[in-house]
Amino acid sequence: MKTISILRGSTIRAAKPSASFGYLPDVIMAVAEHYKFVERPIDISQLIAHADAQAQKPAVFRHGKVEIEGRSLVIEELQVFTNGLIAVTPNDTVDADLIADDVFRWANEVLNIQFESIKPTGHLSQLEIRFERDLNALFSPLRDVGNAINRNLEDFWDPMPPYQLVGMHFGLDAVKAPKINPGLFKIERRIEMPFELGLYFSEASMTTKNHMEILGLFEQICLNNFAKG
Repeated sequence: MKTISILRGSTIRAAKPSASFGYLPDVIMAVAEHYKFVERPIDISQLIAHADAQAQKPAVFRHGKVEIEGRSLVIEELQVFTNGLIAVTPNDTVDADLIADDVFRWANEVLNIQFESIKPTGHLSQLEIRFERDLNALFSPLRDVGNAINRNLEDFWDPMPPYQLVGMHFGLDAVKAPKINPGLFKIERRIEMPFELGLYFSEASMTTKNHMEILGLFEQICLNNFAKG
């Protein structure tokens, strides 16, 4: 398995602040200026908590950057919630972790707010990949199913290219899983790309490193057990 590109790495941090963020318009402006965000929240009213109710929406900032350890890291999106944040970067989840750490550090120094972790850090990884052989070859016995689909299409349809296995998902039993769960582990053909390029999109709720390792394991198992000819 070859990683063609890291599309997105996200870090999810749940942490309770020790105090109010203060006057939101000023805080939002300060965050936007410090991290050089191109887009910042405009409708402040939905970010204000009412009585015992949390804010209706997170404060969302888009396309910023920060200098960390001598590197300039692009922040694709930063979502700030009452009790946490999501930091998204067009890179490895390691960089998303660095960005999240920096935001908490900055809030502590500038806003004088301490944060108490509520639960362990979560991640989301999105990759563009290419397997040694495409899914249709990795599960070669299923070619007969694709051929059968083509043969049984009605005459209403113009001649179609061969049907192939275009994706695979690993998921949870929705009845047994908690309401908030990691969702699907996805492997799908890249949209609007010719099949012969062999490009796939994959998404997983884990670090980039672990995501790559599982995709490699998936490919090796398929090559050893299902791929023929």
